[in-house]
Amino acid sequence: MYKKGKCYWAKIKGNYYNLGKSKRDAAQLETELRRALDAERGGFLKTDLITVGDFLDHFYDQHCVVHYRPSTLEGTPYLIRSLKKAVGDWFLSELTEQKIRYCIVARLKEGVSNDTVNTEWGLLKTALNWGVKIHLLDSNPMLGVQLPKKKSVVRFLSTEEETRLMEALALPEFQRWRPLVMIARGTGVRMSNLRGLQWDRVDLFRKAFWVARSKNDQPLWVPLTNQVHDIFLDLYKDRGATGGLVFPGPNGEWSRYYLSDISRRICRSAGIADFRFHDYRHDFGTRVTMAGGDIGATQALMGHKDVKSTLRYSHMQEERSRRALEKMEKDQPDASKKEVKNG
Repeated sequence: MYKKGKCYWAKIKGNYYNLGKSKRDAAQLETELRRALDAERGGFLKTDLITVGDFLDHFYDQHCVVHYRPSTLEGTPYLIRSLKKAVGDWFLSELTEQKIRYCIVARLKEGVSNDTVNTEWGLLKTALNWGVKIHLLDSNPMLGVQLPKKKSVVRFLSTEEETRLMEALALPEFQRWRPLVMIARGTGVRMSNLRGLQWDRVDLFRKAFWVARSKNDQPLWVPLTNQVHDIFLDLYKDRGATGGLVFPGPNGEWSRYYLSDISRRICRSAGIADFRFHDYRHDFGTRVTMAGGDIGATQALMGHKDVKSTLRYSHMQEERSRRALEKMEKDQPDASKKEVKNG
C-alpha cells in the first residue's frame, strides 16, 4: 500500500486499487481485497465464474465474521441460506435489478412478512456493496431496488390477550417458559440480553440487573418490579449447577430462533396473532406510558439512546390525556344547561 496524492493505493496481481483517503480504512480494505482475490475458485476476478452462493460464503467469512456483533452474526447464516435458495446458483454477472425485484415479489407472495424480506434482501444489498468496495463489482445491481418497508406499528397485548397468554403459560408444555416471558414483559429487555444474562449481573438485594452492553453499545441498569423480583428469586433457588446463565440451554445460551419458535407456539396456543418475542418489549413500553410514565422515564427504562425511538409510544400518552379530559368533562356540571329558577 502506498499514498499518491490524497489517496492510498495498492497494487495487487498487476491491478491498481484506490483504497480511499483514510489510512486505517485503506489498510483494512487492502487486507479484505487480498483475501478475496486469493480465495477459492481462482479468486474473484470474473463475476461470470462465481456463483452468488459462493460469493455470500466469502462475504460471511471475510466481512461478517470480522465486523458483525455476535447477536447479529448468529442470525446471518439463516439469512444467507434463504438467499441461496432463491439466487444461490446464479452467477454474479446474472444478477440484475429486474430479476431481483421479481425474486422479492415472489418471496412476498409466499406469505413472508415485509420485515423478513427486508432483512434478507437487505443483507444481499450489503454484500453487493462489499463486492463493489473490494472492486469485484463495478456497481451494485440492487441500488435501484426498493425493499418492502418494515411495519412500524407498535404491537402490544390487549387485556383479553394478556389473560389468554397467562392461561397458555400455565399449560404443562409451556410452564418452563413462563419466567422468561414474564421477565421479558416486566422489563422490556431484548431477547439477546436475556439469553446471555449471567447471575453475577443480577442484584437481588437492589432489585435490578445489569446489561453490560445494550444494542446502542451502552450499559443498562434494569430495575425490577416486585413481581419480576419474585420470579428471579424462584429461579435463583432452583438454579442448581447450571452455571452462570439465568436461562441456560443444553449447550449454553438458547438459540434466538428456538426461543422465537417457542414464543410463536405459546401465542398460537393463546390465540394471539401477529405477535413476536420482540413485541414483549413494545408491550412493556406501552404499559409504562399508559401507567403515567413520561417520555424521559420510558426512554430510560427502554434504554433508548435516541428519544426518537421512544416517541413511538407518545400516542399512548395522548390517549391517556384524552381519557382524563373526558373524565373531567363528565365530572363537572354541564354549563350548557341553564339553571331553572322557581317562581
